[in-house]
Amino acid sequence: MSLKDRIKSVAGDINLSDFADRIGVHVTAISKWDDKRWPSGRILKKIKEEFGVNIDWLLTGRGAPYINKVSGVPGTVSSLRDGNGLYGRTRRHDLPDGDLDVTLFEPEEGDDEADSFARAVGGLREIYDSKDPIIVPALHANIRAFRLAVHRERQIHEQSLRIKALEDECDVLKDRLENLEKKFEEKLDRGGGKAVGGSL
Repeated sequence: MSLKDRIKSVAGDINLSDFADRIGVHVTAISKWDDKRWPSGRILKKIKEEFGVNIDWLLTGRGAPYINKVSGVPGTVSSLRDGNGLYGRTRRHDLPDGDLDVTLFEPEEGDDEADSFARAVGGLREIYDSKDPIIVPALHANIRAFRLAVHRERQIHEQSLRIKALEDECDVLKDRLENLEKKFEEKLDRGGGKAVGGSL
C-alpha cells in the first residue's frame, strides 16, 4: 500500500478536499505526496491529532494504523471506560488482544510545569533508591522506550523539514528550467528553426 493509499484509507468517507481542510493544506498538496515526498512535520502532526493516526504506519506502512490519543498505544480501540485504580484515575482500553488499564496522570491543582517535573524526578529518585530488582530494570526499559519515541518523532520532523526544503529547491529549479526552455524556443523561432549562435 502506497502513502497515497494510506492517506485515502485515513480519509475514509471524507472527500480529499474536506480532508485537506481539516489538516490545513490545499487539496493539490495531497496529490504530490508519495513514498518519496512526504507531508511536512507540521502536517504529519495535524494528521495525527485529527485522525489518531500512527505516523510510523502512515509513512512506512509498518505497525498499527491508529494510535489511541489518550494512551499512545497502537491498536484499534473499540471502547473506553473511565474508573479509579490504585494510582489514580484510569482509562480502560478494550484492545483486540485484551484489556489495558492506563493511569491518567494529571497535574495537581495549582501545579506548574516546574512543580510537576520536580515531583516526577523525586519519584524517579525514590524508585532508584529502592533498588527493587524488578521495578528498576523495568523503569530503565521504559525510559529508553520513551527516549527512542521522542528521538524518532524528532527525526521524522527533521526529515520532513529537509524534504520540504528539497521540494522547494526542486520547484525553483523547475521554474528556471522552464524559463530557459522558453528562451531557447524563442531563439529557435527567431532564427528560423535554427539555434542562433551564442549562449542562452
